Amino acid sequence: MKQRLKFLVPTLESCRAICAELEGSGIPEAATHVVASQRHDISEFHQATLFQRSDLAWGIEWGLLVGAAAGLGGSVLAHYFPPAGLQIGWQAMAATTGIGAALGALVSAVVAKDVPNHEFEAFQSRVDQGDILMLIDVPTRRVRDVMAMILNHHPEADIAQSRVDG
Repeated sequence: MKQRLKFLVPTLESCRAICAELEGSGIPEAATHVVASQRHDISEFHQATLFQRSDLAWGIEWGLLVGAAAGLGGSVLAHYFPPAGLQIGWQAMAATTGIGAALGALVSAVVAKDVPNHEFEAFQSRVDQGDILMLIDVPTRRVRDVMAMILNHHPEADIAQSRVDG
């Protein structure tokens, strides 16, 4: 089980040092992702993925749910109030539910990919001002150790802004 630790650092040097210490303590480089404004060249780091930066996953989940409900609701209505005397069977109901789920997921994914991740709202103003947001996926049993290491070795890191998400 892993948890995502989020915190801010002021410089690329701090980010490099923390990444090096994390690797030295057994946290792989692939577990660390960085979000920064365009004023920083973060090409040397693993940058946050589209799923991490946007509400894409959340949008797909809700799109599946709402689309399936709409497809099922429409097919149930068509079953009990058939248009022009058509008979709607369970196969058609299943198909419209599946099609509704797929279309709902597609439409909501197109919209949600451009919506910033709601979990980053607390950090966005600081990132816009030049701070660097670090996302570190840490085994649950090591969260306290990693937090303590960062706090002890990097007082410039904004641990007060830190969040741990599971």
